[in-house]
Parts: sequence; C-alpha cells; structure tokens
Amino acid sequence: MEDGELFRQRIIVVAILLLIIGPILLYVFLERGAEDFTDWFFNGIIGLMFTGFIFVFIPTQFGKLYHKLFNKQEE
Repeated sequence: MEDGELFRQRIIVVAILLLIIGPILLYVFLERGAEDFTDWFFNGIIGLMFTGFIFVFIPTQFGKLYHKLFNKQEE
C-alpha cells in the first residue's frame, strides 16, 4: 500500500466520523447555547476518561488481588 493510499483512507475515515458526530454536536449546541454546550461537552469528556480509568485500572487490581490470595493459599 502506498503512502498516498493510506493518507486517502485516513481522510475518508475522518470525514465519515465528522459527518456522523458533527450534526449531533451542532444540535446540542443549538439547543443548549454556548455555555451549556461547553459544560455538557466537558462533562462528557470527563465521564469518558473516568470510565476508561475504571475499565483499565480495576481489572488489573482484581488480578493482583486474586494472585495474592491464590499464592497464599498454596503456601
């Protein structure tokens, strides 16, 4: 695959994502106004970051706890 083809595919993917997400953001902006839209948008970003933290951090901690308990049981 040439560099030009890869660049073209990336541009197409970005354009499709903008066509899907853009109208949703525009609708929320027009309904809520600038200040409420900003609050809504950044609350969503913070929520996504917290959810990502939960999905990444918590399972690893359960794994560590399981291995601690399992290793003590063998001894």
